[in-house]
Amino acid sequence: MCETQIDLYRSTSILGYALLPMVFLATIAIVIDLKNLGLIGISIGGIFILWCTSTAANIFVSCLRMKDQFWLAAYPLALLYTSFALITIF
Repeated sequence: MCETQIDLYRSTSILGYALLPMVFLATIAIVIDLKNLGLIGISIGGIFILWCTSTAANIFVSCLRMKDQFWLAAYPLALLYTSFALITIF
């Protein structure tokens, strides 16, 4: 599927593919106002952040063969998807 190097097209494709759960969160946010749910709404957002982060990090780890560096890839991805979740919830 991937070589040991990854180009910009594949990286943005992986980031966009892993953004799909945020679309589900946005759909839920249309029906239910997550901001007014308080801690429950934030925890629902956290679940979706973890889902997006683990999906993208697993794909990057498998493509780039960096098995021992999962958390190194997951941290910036979590920051990226947290910003999208904050925009969606608030």
